[in-house]
Amino acid sequence: MKKLLLLFLTIALLAVCLAVSLSSCGNETTTMSDGSATTTPGEAATTTPGEPAEPTPHIHSGEWQTVKEASCTEEGLEERT
Repeated sequence: MKKLLLLFLTIALLAVCLAVSLSSCGNETTTMSDGSATTTPGEAATTTPGEPAEPTPHIHSGEWQTVKEASCTEEGLEERT
């Protein structure tokens, strides 16, 4: 009976330690003295410093032209014009 109680307490202690260690992974933003904000190590930054907050549109220029047709045994080749 004592071994069962010891096993239960050990598992409970491990569960509490795991819960406490994972609860420290919050998404917090810290404001620095110069007014800039920094994120915690576990949080991904939403923008890179120096880049605009809104993404710029991606524009393709030119069309693809087939230079060499693909066959069953060889790859084809295309170039942007």
